[in-house]
Amino acid sequence: MARPNRVKAFLTSLTGRMMLGMLAIHALLMPLLFGGVMFFIREGYQTQFIQQVRSNSQLLAALFAEEMTQKSPEELLANTLLGGQVIFTQIVTPAGQTVNPKNAANFDLGEFKEDFFFGQHGDTVYYISVSLQDKEGNIKGVLRLGYDEEPTQEQIQIAYRRGLYLALTYSLLSLVLVTFSGWQVTRSLRRLRDAAHQVVAGEITKQLDVPTNISEVTSLGQDLEHMRWKLVHQGELLEHQALHDSLTGLPNRTLLHDRMQHAFVTAQRLGKTVALLMMDLDRFKEVNDTLGHHVGDLLLQQIALRMRGALRESDTIARLGGDEFAVVLPSVENPEQAVYTARKILTTLEQPLNLDGHSFTIGASIGIAFFPEHGEDNDTLMRHADLSMYYAKRTQSGYSVYNPTLDQQGLNEITLIGELRHAIQHNELVLHYQPKIDLETGRVTGVEALVRWQHPRQGLLLPEHFLHLAERTGLIHPLTSWVLNEALRTCQNWHQADIKLPVAVNLSPASLQHDQLFEQINHALQNLNIPPSWLELEITEAAILADPQLTQAVLGRLSDLGVQISIDDYGTASFASLAYLNKLPMQQIKIDKSFVIEMSDEINAVIVRSAINLAHNMKRTVSAEGVEHAEVLEKLKDMGCDMAQGNYLCKPLAANELIGWLQQSYRDLTDKSSPLAQN
Repeated sequence: MARPNRVKAFLTSLTGRMMLGMLAIHALLMPLLFGGVMFFIREGYQTQFIQQVRSNSQLLAALFAEEMTQKSPEELLANTLLGGQVIFTQIVTPAGQTVNPKNAANFDLGEFKEDFFFGQHGDTVYYISVSLQDKEGNIKGVLRLGYDEEPTQEQIQIAYRRGLYLALTYSLLSLVLVTFSGWQVTRSLRRLRDAAHQVVAGEITKQLDVPTNISEVTSLGQDLEHMRWKLVHQGELLEHQALHDSLTGLPNRTLLHDRMQHAFVTAQRLGKTVALLMMDLDRFKEVNDTLGHHVGDLLLQQIALRMRGALRESDTIARLGGDEFAVVLPSVENPEQAVYTARKILTTLEQPLNLDGHSFTIGASIGIAFFPEHGEDNDTLMRHADLSMYYAKRTQSGYSVYNPTLDQQGLNEITLIGELRHAIQHNELVLHYQPKIDLETGRVTGVEALVRWQHPRQGLLLPEHFLHLAERTGLIHPLTSWVLNEALRTCQNWHQADIKLPVAVNLSPASLQHDQLFEQINHALQNLNIPPSWLELEITEAAILADPQLTQAVLGRLSDLGVQISIDDYGTASFASLAYLNKLPMQQIKIDKSFVIEMSDEINAVIVRSAINLAHNMKRTVSAEGVEHAEVLEKLKDMGCDMAQGNYLCKPLAANELIGWLQQSYRDLTDKSSPLAQN
C-alpha cells in the first residue's frame, strides 16, 4: 500500500508533474519532429538519386551516340550493366526494333515503364529513356535505362533508424534533465512548503529564510515572510481585542478573570488578600439617553482615564460592559486599604467632567469583596461584590463591603422582583389616596395616589420596599401604567358620585424619559373619557435636572393637552434648577417633607419660606407635604403656603375609606376644634 502512495505522491508533486508534462510534450512533438526530419531526409535522398540518374543517363546517351560507330550496341549495353548501378539497358531503333545487351536474359526485369518519381510503379527500378543523337543531331534511337533503387532505400532506412535512436536518446536525456532541474527548482519550493506548514501550525514567531537564486521563488518567499509578519501583528491585535474593551482600552471580562486567577494563586502562596471592587455609575443612562451615545462613550473614556490615575500600576481595572467596571487589588494589607481605594475612586469621579460643552458630575456605587474571605473562585467573589455594589446603590452610601446577610437580601430581592411582576400582571397592587388641603378654606382640593402592594406573605408593602426594584429592572413602566389607569378609573367613579376631585400621580425619572409616555397618558384619558384637567402629574426636581430639554418638551405636550403639572420634592436637588423651573409649564411646587417636618430648625424654616416666596413670585401655587404636627401647620399658614398634606391632616386611605373621611371633613369645617377649621 505504501508503494502506490509514494507513486501517487510523486505523480502529484511538482517534479512528477514536470516529468509527466515533458513526456506529454515529447509524445506530441517528437513524432511530428521525427516525421518532418525523416520526410526531408527521404526527399533529399530521392531527389539526389533522380538528379544523379538523369545526369548519368545523359552522359551514357552521349557516349553511346559517339561509340556506336565503333562498337556494337549489344556490347555497349553489356558494358553499361557491368557498373552495377544500371540493371537494365535497352536501345529502341528508329524502326521500332529493340536491342538488348548480351546475356539479356540475366536482367529480364519485365516491361519497361518510364518513371518520373522515385518508386513510382511499385518496383525497385527507376526507368528512364534518353534520345541517342549524333553530332549532326540525327536521332539514332532511344536509350532505355533502369537504375537500382534499393541502395537508396537502404540509405533512407539507415537514416530512419539513426533518427529514431537520436530521438530516443534525446527523450531520455530530456527526462533526466527535467528530473534534475525539477528537483532543483522544487527544493526551494519544498522549503517554502515547510515554512508554510510552520505558519499553519502556529509557529509564526520565527523569521522565514529560504535561500535560492530563483527570482520567482525569492519573491514568493518574501511574500510569505510578509504574510507571516502580518499574521504576527494581526494575532497580537486580535489577542488585544479579545482581552480588552474596544472603547476604553481597559481589560475586558475575560482578561479580568485571568488576572483574578493569577492574583489568587499569588495571594495563596504569599498569604495575602485580594480585593475585588465592582463599580456601577450613577445617572449614566440619563446622560446616554439625553445627549446620545457619542457623549456617553466620551464620558466612559474620561472615567477610564481618571480611574487609571487613581490606581497603582499593579492594580487591574476592567470594563465589564455598559457603565459597569471592576477593579482587582492583587495585594492588600487590610480591608481599610480597599476602602481607601474605593473612596479615592469616588472622590475622583466627583470632579466635574466637561464634554461637548456640557458639564457632568457622575457618581458611582462600589461593592467590595475579599479573597479568600468572601469567595475562593471568580464567580463567587464577583457575585458577592455585585451584591455589595447594589446595596451601596440602594442605600446611596457610595461603597459597601460584603457581608453574608447580603446573600439573603439578594435572594429576597430576586424573589421579590418575580413576585412584583406577577403582582402587576394580576392586579395585586392597591392605591391609597392622601388629600391635599387648601390652607385658606380648609377644603380638599385634590388627592395624591400612592401605590401599595398587598403582598400575600409580607402584608401591605410601601413603595420604598419595591419601587427601587421596579426602576432597576424596568418594571417601573408597567407599574406606572397600572397606577395611572387605576387612579383615573377611581377618579371617574368619584366624579360619577359627584365627588369632584382631581387625582395626582407621581412619575419617576425613568417613566418621564419613556418615549411612549405622552401616548400612554393620552390613550388612558380617552379610553376612560376623562377631561385632562382631572389628572395632575407630580415630577421630582431630580427628574427634571436629569434631562431638562426632554422634560420641557414632554411636559409641554402634556400641559397643552390640559394635564396639570406639579414639581415634587422641591429643594432636594441643586438650586441650579431655578432657571429650568421658570421655563416649565407647571402650576404647583411641592416642598419636600424633609424640610417641612424639621421646620423647628431655623435653616429649614428659611428654606421653606424662600420656596413659598419663590413660587408666588413665579405665579405658582405652593403645597407642603409631611405635615405631622399642628405647629407645622400653623407656621405654613403664617408663611402663606397655599396647600398642605400629611398624616396630621389625613393619612393615605383606601378609596372607599377616603369617601367616609371626605364626608367627615366637610362636617369638620364647622367644628372650630378641627385643624381644618383653624384658620
